[in-house]
Amino acid sequence: MTVEVWIGVIGISIGLLGFVLAIFEHQSKRRVVTMIRTNLMAAIQRTRTLVLRKAHRQELIEAATTDELKALIATVHRGNADLYVDLVTLYLNHCRKFTYKDLGKMVANKAIRTRWQEGIWRSLITRRPENAKVPVPEWFLPPPET
Repeated sequence: MTVEVWIGVIGISIGLLGFVLAIFEHQSKRRVVTMIRTNLMAAIQRTRTLVLRKAHRQELIEAATTDELKALIATVHRGNADLYVDLVTLYLNHCRKFTYKDLGKMVANKAIRTRWQEGIWRSLITRRPENAKVPVPEWFLPPPET
């Protein structure tokens, strides 16, 4: 065998090895992204329970004995609400596509339970390219009771 043949065989071998490694890397990346999305959804669900409904927040503020405690309740609530929005944003950043149908499925599965939460998701997915030319559907959840 000549040197040119050996160089060709080595080149093809390196190319095939690179292709196999690329496949493994792609699968590894998919697993990591899936794990990140799963962890983000768990964090979203935990944070969702920390955001107080308006009536509960008002009760706590009225029951608070000092202005400092009232301010603390409001600050903690606002922080939890901001954290919820940030986590939803991160989750959506790890999704290739997220449509209104996906939102409807989340509401049906009770992952989204309040109109406020649905509003957050709607406002964030409306800007996505897959939803740009789609008419916005009606709300999945009924309006809150006043």
